Amino acid sequence: MKKLQEMLVICGLDGALLEKGGVLPGCNRAAAELFMQMGAKLSVCTDRSPETLCRTLEGLRLNCPAIACGGAVLYDTQTGQHLEKSFLGQETADALTASVLERFPEAGAEIFVEEGRVYIPQACRYTQKHLRNEQIGCIIAPFEEIPPNWSKIRFLADPVMMRKIQMHLESFRNEDLQFQTLSAAAYEVLPAGAGKTQLLEKLCAREKISRENVVVLAGSVQELELMQAAGHTAALNSAPRKVKLEAEKIVSGCGEGGAGECLYSLVKRYT
Repeated sequence: MKKLQEMLVICGLDGALLEKGGVLPGCNRAAAELFMQMGAKLSVCTDRSPETLCRTLEGLRLNCPAIACGGAVLYDTQTGQHLEKSFLGQETADALTASVLERFPEAGAEIFVEEGRVYIPQACRYTQKHLRNEQIGCIIAPFEEIPPNWSKIRFLADPVMMRKIQMHLESFRNEDLQFQTLSAAAYEVLPAGAGKTQLLEKLCAREKISRENVVVLAGSVQELELMQAAGHTAALNSAPRKVKLEAEKIVSGCGEGGAGECLYSLVKRYT
């Protein structure tokens, strides 16, 4: 990599670009704007829906599409277009969700639908905590009133119950589905072929950037998949240990402007 204009940085959103509470620090905003003004590409990766992503960026206009909904959607924040999107087969999605909610009434579910909204057919303290921490807006609705075209389903429960839910979902496993563990209390169902690595490949092809020239800046375990697929990696000092072990470079923590530090260091190095 010889020129800044040949570079794409994909930054984790929560815990990296954003501070705790979903706040975009001024230093990170300034470094991001400078980075893009110099001709480099900047994207983010998030489990948030496109709607929530745009709100948390507070007017920061990314010059490269974002990987949203945990790898189910490639979203252009400037035009509001879903450039790539994958949906679960509706019959299977309905059946497995209804089965889990009936068998585990103390579990919660978050259903991400086509337009980027999140529906809650059944809540629990884990859904409440997740929605509060990530400032995700949602619609609480009966299962039968949730619109079609689901990009993913996230189940949440205490770790003991979650292990039982995972075992229960094994009976639904097929070639059209993929399952992803987010934490001991969170488990997702996505369409086969959806995922962060797959969207990274499409993003690189779209922007005509080699994967070797991609830098992933991680602040949480949600970026591990991308770190393993990118040419270069960095992690915030506040990231979990296994994330830092994957990184070539460690920058300051989330509350210390680490994302801005990383972006500015790249500007200095390649200009």
